[in-house]
Amino acid sequence: MKRNEGDDFPVFYAIDENGTVRNVPDLSNWKTTLMQGNYRLVDDISKTVQIATIFTGVDKSLGRNKLPVIFETIIFGGKRDGEIYNYTSWADAQEGHAKLLNELRSI
Repeated sequence: MKRNEGDDFPVFYAIDENGTVRNVPDLSNWKTTLMQGNYRLVDDISKTVQIATIFTGVDKSLGRNKLPVIFETIIFGGKRDGEIYNYTSWADAQEGHAKLLNELRSI
C-alpha cells in the first residue's frame, strides 16, 4: 500500500487475515487490529535470546518512503540484543525473520 502525498501523521494501518493492508481512520480501529495478533512471529533461540517480528500498524518512516514501514523485527538478549529491522510488507518481514533466526541459531 502506497502512502498518499500530504497524509498527516501518524497514519494508522490495519491488516486483515489475507495480509491486505489498509489505512484506518482512527486509533480505535488500529487497536482492534493489533489485538487480533494475526501478524506476529516469536521464536526462542535459547533460554536468553528471542526474536520477535510484529505488525506495528504505524508508519515508522514518517512518510520518507513511498511504502509505509509497518513491520518490525527485534532481537532480545545475547550479543545482538536490541537490534531492530523494519519492513514494508509481511512477506519481507517473514523472510527477514527467517534469515535472522538462521543467523542466530548458527552462533
